Amino acid sequence: MAWYRKAIDIKTIDQQVDVFADECQWDKMEDYLCSLKDQKLTEAAAEARDYYYGIAAFQSGKRSDALDRLTAAADTHPDSARIRFSLAQEILFTGDDTRAFEMFDTTLFPQVSSVHTMAACRYAYLWDRPEHGLRYMDPLFDAYLKLSSADDHFLYMRGLPFLGVTLGTAVAFHWCMGQLDAASGLLARFKGKLSDYDFADDELSIDALKSGDPQRLIEHLEARLADDQHPDSPDGYFTMRIAVLRSGMADDADKAQQTIAGVVLGPEDFPWLEHVRLLTKCKLASQAGDRVREDSLLSIFFGSQPLLFEPEHAVTYDLLSYQETLKPRARELARQRG
Repeated sequence: MAWYRKAIDIKTIDQQVDVFADECQWDKMEDYLCSLKDQKLTEAAAEARDYYYGIAAFQSGKRSDALDRLTAAADTHPDSARIRFSLAQEILFTGDDTRAFEMFDTTLFPQVSSVHTMAACRYAYLWDRPEHGLRYMDPLFDAYLKLSSADDHFLYMRGLPFLGVTLGTAVAFHWCMGQLDAASGLLARFKGKLSDYDFADDELSIDALKSGDPQRLIEHLEARLADDQHPDSPDGYFTMRIAVLRSGMADDADKAQQTIAGVVLGPEDFPWLEHVRLLTKCKLASQAGDRVREDSLLSIFFGSQPLLFEPEHAVTYDLLSYQETLKPRARELARQRG
């Protein structure tokens, strides 16, 4: 029958949007989504069209349009968690953090992916809302405890973050709240349930935060490095961490700077480890009272890490206290860019 048109389904839209996204062709994505306005769509496809229409504006740098489109989409699709999440991000960068976190509170895992959840946790850390961050993590904790293994690949295949990332983030939130004993309790809760994970690193990290003395943690990391069964694998993650911790124990500023500068990173190491080195240099300059050097280095750092380091990295690389001093600047940059 010529008058019958089959409704376009979400799979069709997702596939076409993926093509444009892979090539960063946001204008073409917008044109395609606009062409669907008068088409017959399934309910799920209509939600996807309106969601991607807002995302296309965001990716094109048209933040005001993104805010308007996602606001309209949220009104049209009030049950869409991913639309509410994206709208909350746009609202956050306008400066209305109270309203933004009220909206993030309604988009918990598994309504949104664990990637979305960890992004919300990063915002909660940067905007000094650790209690919100822990609330966002509760469904992840429940999901872990239903499993028997914390093997990285095992978790990845189930859409969950690596346990080390999640625990590091939780430790950061508990540190912000002055509740490191609660972080120790969380570790104990998981330690009795999950295999394929070494909790010693996390336990010693918490002990170092409590005592201010990282010596036992350093010895543990050096032992891990010495026992590495894959000598050809990159070791910058550990050597940089050890150097950062040792720089904090150095008896003079020059020795501390030399310790950080002496870490050699290879082509297989994480590129962001250079940013760790840079921010540690900023921290050391601040401790030495060299504001000129600190400000000069920070201008470089914020060019690459405008939202600071994720909370788990701040724990790992002894940056929690220093990043607290930088949060207001990071939030202001986020508002300006938003």
